[in-house]
Amino acid sequence: MRIRYLPHGRHGWDGDYPEADLDISYRLQELTSIEVDPNPVVLELKDRDLRNYPFAFLITPWSVNFSDAEIAGFRDYLLSGGFLMVDEFWGTQHWDLFYFQIMRAFPECEPREPPL
Repeated sequence: MRIRYLPHGRHGWDGDYPEADLDISYRLQELTSIEVDPNPVVLELKDRDLRNYPFAFLITPWSVNFSDAEIAGFRDYLLSGGFLMVDEFWGTQHWDLFYFQIMRAFPECEPREPPL
């Protein structure tokens, strides 16, 4: 499932759509025991159906500027066990922009890179 959002700038949620979604679905099923529906699904963070999808994909995270409702949905999704794959960081400036959104959702936590 892909996260749709109102982009800040000209790059947004729909980069490489639906090709990337089809490829992720195929590879996830090929490399794991997870049965994946290959038909792309696109939802917003404030969508009530979000919890029905344990795996979410967010592209160009540096262009997000989540509303308060999206921040609440983002937090709720992850705290209820959802997994978020984020793609397309081009340097520390892009990370810093998404980091700001993460800290809005989880002000009590500090993201850290997992050890290899």
